[in-house]
Amino acid sequence: MTVGRIDPAQETADYTTDVRQTAGAELDADGKSLLQEDLRSPCTEEIAVFRAFARTVSEGGDGFVVLDTAPTGHTILWLDSALAYHREVTRQTHQMPESVEQLLPRLRDRNFTRPA
Repeated sequence: MTVGRIDPAQETADYTTDVRQTAGAELDADGKSLLQEDLRSPCTEEIAVFRAFARTVSEGGDGFVVLDTAPTGHTILWLDSALAYHREVTRQTHQMPESVEQLLPRLRDRNFTRPA
């Protein structure tokens, strides 16, 4: 058994580094400045944690993953808002991890997900 935890600070740092290296690679100085400003948004942490959550769920293909999340209503709102934002980022950059693309289908799949 492996026990883990999503570290929001580390996930945010990893995500911002990834965005700077991918979406920011072709930008001029003004574009990079705007990107930096966008990455200071509070939703950056939500997106980074959302990606880590999706990555964790994807690991359930080879075993069991037990997730302890916020109360259901909060989790659903968080997933919905984070996914909407991530769709917009993908529309602009055409980059979305497979784990994010497959998250909601996996969570809805009764053969993959079981309630506690």
